[in-house]
Formats: sequence, structure tokens, C-alpha cells
Amino acid sequence: MINLLLSCDQCYFRYLFSTVLSAMVSANKETKYTFYVIDNGISEGSKSKLKKIVWDRGHEVLFLDYQNEIENLNLKSSFPLSAFGRLFVGRIPGIKRIIYLDCDMIVVDDLTKLWNEELH
Repeated sequence: MINLLLSCDQCYFRYLFSTVLSAMVSANKETKYTFYVIDNGISEGSKSKLKKIVWDRGHEVLFLDYQNEIENLNLKSSFPLSAFGRLFVGRIPGIKRIIYLDCDMIVVDDLTKLWNEELH
């Protein structure tokens, strides 16, 4: 299982949906992903839609709520708060390795080679 992390709010959900879908479409038949989505205000309807398409294709999706922690950063930035979600990657229990994807990316190849890259 390859772990992928994305961070999103409702405004960027359609881009996140495209990124997740492109990763699944580009995956080899043997490749299975667990999508960890740092949820900064995604609606229940949007989450349900994403869960259905991900689970129907044999992958997993988990939503993580760090919204209070992100808001408490007290940042003065023009970036949306969801852009800072990656700062909390170390708080995901039981995860030793994960690939972070911006939610406005299109994946054009299976991510197994990247996942298996030796890290020093």
C-alpha cells in the first residue's frame, strides 16, 4: 500500500478530486493507494463522493482534521490555510513513509517507482 498525502479545503476540492482520480487511473493493477486528506473544511457531500470513487476502485481514503491546529498557527499569509496542512504530516500515526501531492496536480504514471526510491 502506497501512502499519499494531500491537503485541501472545499474551494479546491474539485482539483483534489482530479488529482486523486488521475493517480488511480495511472496506477498499475497491483498498485493500491491510501489517500490521507488533511481536511480543512471539505463538505460531507464532497467527502462522500470521494470515498465512493476511491473505494470502488479498491483504494482507501482517510480524512484527517487538523483545522484547529492550522488556525492556531496564527499565520499572516495570503495562502489558504489548507496549504499549511503538510506541516502536520508527522502526526499521522503509524506512517513511516508518505508521498505528498499538491491537490492541483495531475498524476500521469504509476507512483510505485517513486515510492520505492531509496531515501538516504
